Amino acid sequence: MKRLLTVFFIVFFVPIIILTSCAPLTFTQECDMIRIHIVANSNSEHDQEKKYIVRDAVKIHLEESLHQKTSIQDARSFIRSELNSIQQIATQALNQNNSATIIHSTSSTHNLQATVRFSREFFPTRAYSNLVVESGYFYALTITLGNGLGNNWWCVIYPPLCYLSPIESVGSFRYRSIILEWFRR
Repeated sequence: MKRLLTVFFIVFFVPIIILTSCAPLTFTQECDMIRIHIVANSNSEHDQEKKYIVRDAVKIHLEESLHQKTSIQDARSFIRSELNSIQQIATQALNQNNSATIIHSTSSTHNLQATVRFSREFFPTRAYSNLVVESGYFYALTITLGNGLGNNWWCVIYPPLCYLSPIESVGSFRYRSIILEWFRR
């Protein structure tokens, strides 16, 4: 009897245990998502700080409305309709207190401008914590600050993964069983 139970266990449960995997949350270009991409004016400490100030200002503007969108089409339409507002918000945040300036060889200064576009762009594979976004072409809200020669910041704004707190995103695993998938076919 013990041998029969052991064989039964090995034949039926070991494959399930072995074939059940735990993988990070993975997005591919077939997924319905929208990315945000903010490119800093330069890599100076000041310009990199401004990039994050712009990120936070745009987040405040988009966050609640994007949470209410129930389809990718609604989210795309909303972002397209907000491009002028996003550009104004980004430029204001970039130049708050008139502290963001470009110094030319003639020593003259002027305020930086933010350029905003919404298009499909290529992104390389990125892995952050439990989120993997594979390389491919994705819709992206791109905000270029000034000359756009600095390091960039990106995230997924629809679904609104950028706005999850770290506690909510911890443990975002997808469990799958090859046996169960096979039975569902």
